[in-house]
Amino acid sequence: MATAIYVDPAIQRLLNDKLYDKRKQGALELERVIREAVAKGDHVRIRGIIDQLCRDYAYAVHQPHARNGGLIGLAAAAIALGSEEVAPYLTSIVPPVLACFTCQDARVRYYACESMYNIAKVAKGEILLYFNDIFDALCKVGVVPLVVCWLRIQSYL
Repeated sequence: MATAIYVDPAIQRLLNDKLYDKRKQGALELERVIREAVAKGDHVRIRGIIDQLCRDYAYAVHQPHARNGGLIGLAAAAIALGSEEVAPYLTSIVPPVLACFTCQDARVRYYACESMYNIAKVAKGEILLYFNDIFDALCKVGVVPLVVCWLRIQSYL
């Protein structure tokens, strides 16, 4: 069975681009599309877009540009949904962003933190349901540089 495509191919290309400015352009276009879907009450399309961003981008382990595009896309989706509409979608949006906190690529981790900040800013109190998971992920992100530094120091001793 083929998976439905909810994100326009032009937006997909932009989100997959290696240049940040192109991915940002794709996220802004995606934000516009989701705002239109919210205005129409098309929750099936919104859910499809978010699921596609998670499946094809945020969980694309061996494609850092796609992961970065997925992260910025998920943040754009949360922004487009706004604080009134985002709550039911947080169960789909938050886990892939948190999964990117453990990526070996420092840029992916950076974009995951930036995306989580933007999502939390929109979600307001609703994000507190994920507080423990977010806190745990942030602690792990903070520990990685300390461990690397400690290992380098140990190699000099």
